[in-house]
Amino acid sequence: MAFTCNQPRNFALWCLGQSANNLNPDVKSFTEARDHISSTKGLLASINVVDAKLSESYRLEFGPELYMEISGISYVNDFLIPNFYFHMTTAYNILRMEGVPIGKRDFMMHLVPFLNHQGDA
Repeated sequence: MAFTCNQPRNFALWCLGQSANNLNPDVKSFTEARDHISSTKGLLASINVVDAKLSESYRLEFGPELYMEISGISYVNDFLIPNFYFHMTTAYNILRMEGVPIGKRDFMMHLVPFLNHQGDA
């Protein structure tokens, strides 16, 4: 769960001019997982990204001697979004494998606001 939150969290921190700050990956309860999600959502709500920010260069650190520099838009499209969905899908599959009663509907809850019934205007 922490890995899923780290992608949007570190994007928000970058937008705020702060260093990346990953959450502790050793999540021991659903309460702690929910706290990670809630704090990440709060951090995202606190930013106001302008297009100029996405033109800036972003440095991704992969260890003591390995990094890449890419544009902000590449950071979002080519690194952040794919990593976010990879970790979210992995967490979802682990939960299902462990018997948590979740399904595709739970995975796709972000689409609920767009649902309509036949005959609704």
